[in-house]
Amino acid sequence: MTPPPKPRPDIGAEERAVRCVAENYVAAITARDEPAAAQYTCRKQDGGYLWISAAGKPIAVYRVEVRGTLGGLPAALVEIQVAGVPKPPLVLKKIAGTWCVTP
Repeated sequence: MTPPPKPRPDIGAEERAVRCVAENYVAAITARDEPAAAQYTCRKQDGGYLWISAAGKPIAVYRVEVRGTLGGLPAALVEIQVAGVPKPPLVLKKIAGTWCVTP
């Protein structure tokens, strides 16, 4: 008898969760609220690299893609633009069931 297949994660739900974290993170950066931005980072200590380069600038979140792993943890890429200019994507990891922005 063949064992039942393992349930696959709902990628749509994961992408929605990643988009929510990314949008809240960039909203905090645009509002120049570093403590709020820090709560969405994996380190929880500061606003991360995007804070340094883009605080107060308009940031748009575009494509979200959950893909592969980073350091053995689920990872996602989020394409963004800062003041209308494409920037390197945000990288998020899922740690202990929660998505967070890597430095």
